[in-house]
Amino acid sequence: MHEHTKSGGAKGVATRRRRPLVVLGLCIGALFAGLGMWDAMAQPQPPAQNERPPLAPNANPQEKEALDLYDKNEPLTARTKAEEILKQNPDSIYALYVLGRVMHEAEGTLPMAMAKLGRARELYEKQYPVTARPANAPWRFHQELLYAIAGLAQEMEEFDYQLQVLDFHDSLYSPMAVGEHAWPLMRLGRLDEARSYARKAADGRNAWQRSLGLNSLCAIEEKAQTRDPYFKACLAALENIRKEEASLPAIDQSHQSHLAVHAYNATLGALAALSPDEAEKIALEGTKKLSFTPANPWRLLVQLYANQGRVSDAIGALREMQSWRRRQPPNVRAQDSAENDAAVATVFLLAAEAERGLRLIDRAIEQPDRRGLSSSTSEQAIGGQALLRRALRRTWRELQAERAVYAGSTTPGIFGRLGSGLERWANDFADEERIISVMTDSDILLSTFRPYLSGGLDGVPIWLVGDLVDVLGAGVVAVVLRDVRKEDAQPTLAPYFDALECEVAMAQGDETRALGLAQ
Repeated sequence: MHEHTKSGGAKGVATRRRRPLVVLGLCIGALFAGLGMWDAMAQPQPPAQNERPPLAPNANPQEKEALDLYDKNEPLTARTKAEEILKQNPDSIYALYVLGRVMHEAEGTLPMAMAKLGRARELYEKQYPVTARPANAPWRFHQELLYAIAGLAQEMEEFDYQLQVLDFHDSLYSPMAVGEHAWPLMRLGRLDEARSYARKAADGRNAWQRSLGLNSLCAIEEKAQTRDPYFKACLAALENIRKEEASLPAIDQSHQSHLAVHAYNATLGALAALSPDEAEKIALEGTKKLSFTPANPWRLLVQLYANQGRVSDAIGALREMQSWRRRQPPNVRAQDSAENDAAVATVFLLAAEAERGLRLIDRAIEQPDRRGLSSSTSEQAIGGQALLRRALRRTWRELQAERAVYAGSTTPGIFGRLGSGLERWANDFADEERIISVMTDSDILLSTFRPYLSGGLDGVPIWLVGDLVDVLGAGVVAVVLRDVRKEDAQPTLAPYFDALECEVAMAQGDETRALGLAQ
C-alpha cells in the first residue's frame, strides 16, 4: 500500500511541494495472480499558502530570490542561487533550506538533503530558541522546515525520527499533525496507536487530515490482513477523495490530485476482496489524473493483465507505466524503480524473453527501492524478486537447451557440463537462500500463501507461488496450506489452495492426486 501504497502495501504517496513545487506452473497458471501491494501515504503537508503569513519576513534580498525561484519551480536556478549565498554565508538558514529541498525533490539525494535541512534547523533553533518564542522569529518557516524534515525522514525509512519531529512540531504549533503520525506508527508495528491517530484525523473537519486519516485506516486494515473490511476502508478513502477533488479541472496542471494514491490502494483492497473486475475499474480511474506518487496505477494494471493472460493489454499498460514514471520528480522515481523493473521482467517471463527479463531483475535486486512510502519492507520485495529471477533463470536455461537441439550443437564435454552445472547450482542456491532467509519469519511465510493479501513476499504473481514448493520443500508448504486454509475458509479461495496442493502432490510424486486437484 502507498501512503496517501498494500496495507502494508501501496497507499498513494502524495509527494508534496511547498507551494508549486512542495506538496505486480501447471496448477497455478490459469488463476488470477496476486499483486504485490504498495502502501503509500501522503507526505506531511503544511497549511495552504493563503492561510500563512510570509514565510521568511526577515530574509535578505538574495535569500528571498532563492526562495522565490524554488517556489516558481525553478530548482536548478534556485540551487545555484542558494550555493552562491552559502559561499558568502555558510550559515544562511534559508539558503540551506532551499538547497535541501532541491536535493530532495529535484535530485533525490536524500541523505545530503537531510544534512542541509538538519543544519538549517540547528541554526534556526539556536538563533530563535523555540522555548522562548521570540516575537521576531519566522515561526511559520520553522513549522514548514519541520514538515520537510518529517517527510524526508519517512522516505528514508527513519520512522522513529519522523515521530520525534512530528511530536516536536505538535508541542509548538497548531493545528497538530494528527494524521501524519499514523503511517510511521503503523510501520513500527504500533497498530493500536496508529489506528487512534488515523480515526481522530478521519473524524476531523480539516479536509487534508480527513483524507490522510481515511487513507491510514485503509493501510492499517491491510496490515491487519482483513479482506472485506480492508476493501471497505480503502473504498471509503477513495470516495472521500472523489468528493474533495470534484472541483479540480479535468487537466490538473498543478498536480494537486491525490486520486491515483487512493485508487491504487482501493485496487489492492478490491483484489483482497476477490473482486478483480472492480479492481481493474478502480485502477483505470486512478490513471485519469497524474499525481506525484510511486503508486503508479498503470503498474497494477500491467500485473493484473499479465496475471489474467491479457498480454496485449499488459504491453499497452507497460508503455503507460513508463510514461507515468518519467513524469515524476526524481525523489519519487527513486521509490519505485526496482518495482517497475520487476513488473516489466514479469511480462518478459511470460513472453519467454528470459535474457531481457534477467537484466532487469538483476538491476532491481542490486538497486532496491526505498520503502519508506510503502507498507512492505525491502526484504519482502527482494525475496519476491529473487523468486522471479529464479524462474527467469530456469526459463533461460530451457531456452538455451532448445536452441542447442535445433541448432545441431554438439554435446559439451564432461568438464563443460560440470562447469555449467556448478554455475547453475550456485546461482539458484544464492536466490533460494535469500528467499528462505526472508521466509524464516512465520508471518511472512503464512502471508505469502494467502492470495492477494499483504505481509508475504512482495510482488509475486500467484501463478509463481507454486515455485516455492521446490524452494521450501513439499512438507513445509503442506503444513502452511493446512494453516492458511483455516485462516481463509471462504469457498472462493478453495481453488487457489487446491492449485497449490496440486504442486505439493506433484513434488511428492502423487500424480493421480495432483491431476485431480488440477482438474
